[in-house]
Amino acid sequence: MSDARRDVPSSHEEIMWATHDALCKHGYANLTMRNIAAECSKSHSLLTYHYDTKENLIAAYLEFLVEQFDEGGDLIDGDDPMERLERFLDFFTVGSDVYSEELAVAFFELGNAALRDEGFRETLRTHEAGNLRILTDIVERGQETGRFRGDIDADDVAKLLVSTLAGAGQLEMAAGMTGISADVRELVRTELLPELLFADDA
Repeated sequence: MSDARRDVPSSHEEIMWATHDALCKHGYANLTMRNIAAECSKSHSLLTYHYDTKENLIAAYLEFLVEQFDEGGDLIDGDDPMERLERFLDFFTVGSDVYSEELAVAFFELGNAALRDEGFRETLRTHEAGNLRILTDIVERGQETGRFRGDIDADDVAKLLVSTLAGAGQLEMAAGMTGISADVRELVRTELLPELLFADDA
């Protein structure tokens, strides 16, 4: 997903992007409906009328964010499992074309909020389960074509790769370890994948 705004956003999109900007600026704990209203042309009273609470608005924003991110998953489609795998890794590398630092901040804030909100947690759980299914499909396709080793479990590989890259992203966001996400992605590409996944004659 790119952070580029629509040229003429709908009212809903404007509110969602305003929520995104306010969340990244203030953080979830300090976020208020007035902060969000300050980022768009809609009034505080209108936001309160439609969403009632910050939690309801953030729930709508989370659904919107996941939908935008999932739409970017079309970039992972294709026939070549190696190319699909490379593109998938970009979706978990902070600072890549499809996973900007701002977007990573938003997901990090929502992940923290999900610790105490079961609704947020369920949305994120469904989203991440979908990511695992996509990567499992990529690995299985590579096994079918002989590009990847056939003696490993595709689901286990997916869990390992997603956990490794997501963990690096968490360190970059929470601990300020700039560049670690890209460094880990490169290590995965050059060191881990050839040993773990690639068939000898691939």
